[in-house]
Amino acid sequence: MSKGAMWNKWDLHIHSPVTTSNNEFEGKNIEDKWDRYIEEIEKLDDVKVLGITDYYSIDGYLHIIKEKKQGRMENIDLILPNIELRLNINTKDGRPINYHLIINPDIVDNVEGMILSNLKFKYQENEYNCTRHGLINLGRAFRKDENLDEEVAYKEGVKQFKVDLDDIKKVLSNKKIKGNVITVVANSNKDGNSGIQYEDSLQATRDNIYYFSDMIFSSNSKDRAYFLGKKGNIEDYLRKCGRKKPCIHGSDAHSLDKLCKPDEDRYTWIKAETTFNGLKQILNEPEDRVFI
Repeated sequence: MSKGAMWNKWDLHIHSPVTTSNNEFEGKNIEDKWDRYIEEIEKLDDVKVLGITDYYSIDGYLHIIKEKKQGRMENIDLILPNIELRLNINTKDGRPINYHLIINPDIVDNVEGMILSNLKFKYQENEYNCTRHGLINLGRAFRKDENLDEEVAYKEGVKQFKVDLDDIKKVLSNKKIKGNVITVVANSNKDGNSGIQYEDSLQATRDNIYYFSDMIFSSNSKDRAYFLGKKGNIEDYLRKCGRKKPCIHGSDAHSLDKLCKPDEDRYTWIKAETTFNGLKQILNEPEDRVFI
């Protein structure tokens, strides 16, 4: 029986031991890394929902959900796949904007065929998709080495692949996908949307990203007030951003000691059923159902 809407800690941004960038998870080999990772999750006594995050992939999620089905991590109510993308738009520091797709577990079988395979990146005369095979081919093409080691090529492909926001919109408009993906943009001034240089020629670009995003990754109280329409003119805000939006925050863990330990202890509390539909509910009630 469902317990209904209750306040719980959610961390929707933790990376897995197979993440391709800044991977600091400890272990003698990948099996040992996974064992330590899952053991650390099983020690959590106050976090009920996790978003397993990987760049352009749900491989880490698929592994961890297999372990959960075998009886591990019974302390966690829900695990969601979170695909981290890099937009082809840079901040003033020259870093691509981080963009996330939080996926309904019910459609994980469609993620590669309907989402990743339809995200494209053109390098010179060839087009590459966002599947593992496509990323390996991109990495080898970029390094100009057809025999480059598969893992090295894959990491290089992930590093080079950038996504156009219009392509994401098109992919998510598919009837089988629509309503099953929550889009989240980071708002850091380093690798988030607020980092786009503030000048007239880029205002529409920045507004467009906010407008299309369902949620904002930020623990900043000023951001939360802004995206709830509480700063300035509400009509002007709605014209730019479309509707009020919840701000959430995660640990962005790339190591065991960071797991579910966000900076400055800024935990995300959500009042909802611990389901994907429960998460969707905070889009309708961003002020009453989220607290950082």
